[in-house]
Amino acid sequence: GMPVPRPPVHLLKHGDDVHVVEVQSKTDHTKAMLELADARLETFRADGLHGFVFKARSPSCAIGDAPLTNEQGYESGMRSGVFADRIRRSWPELPVISEVMLMVPDQLERFVARVFALAQLDAVDGADALRAFHADHETLLASRVEIVGEFAEAASAGDVDVYASAFRAAMQPIPDRRDHVRALRHAAGGAVSDAVDAYESGRGVL
Repeated sequence: GMPVPRPPVHLLKHGDDVHVVEVQSKTDHTKAMLELADARLETFRADGLHGFVFKARSPSCAIGDAPLTNEQGYESGMRSGVFADRIRRSWPELPVISEVMLMVPDQLERFVARVFALAQLDAVDGADALRAFHADHETLLASRVEIVGEFAEAASAGDVDVYASAFRAAMQPIPDRRDHVRALRHAAGGAVSDAVDAYESGRGVL
């Protein structure tokens, strides 16, 4: 337990390891931080967490943008905070974002879409509900995977566990323009509009 407000800490690289260390006292909080992350993971899973907003540039909670200090005391790059890194490595399918990225419209949209989709997936309680879920999310899937047919087969068979595992994995990559075009073409069923062509060429927006 660190006091509030806490003393300044930073990420300090020791060989191949990264530690959370107080700037002044040099107290190392890495072990406690990792133990806290492991305990929180159990709570998060039990509570049905579907997304996490982390703190940018934080030695504990940054997503790739916390300053890293080398053993000589100089900044030597950026990395994720120790707590955030543990959570993400242990639960890679969990949607995460920083409060800074919430201000970026496309990042916010992707995060919210994943959170709601995974929450709705967890509410699926049988074969009929699974088929309805797939029908509602088929276009979203088409923006993540090139072949949606395998998901349709799993939904048709009512195999909730197989479908859910594949869906969570499919939601992890960040879609690009090409992926969105594929989803639009899938939804249009071949009747591609001028607007889709304009988006594909970079002349239009979604």
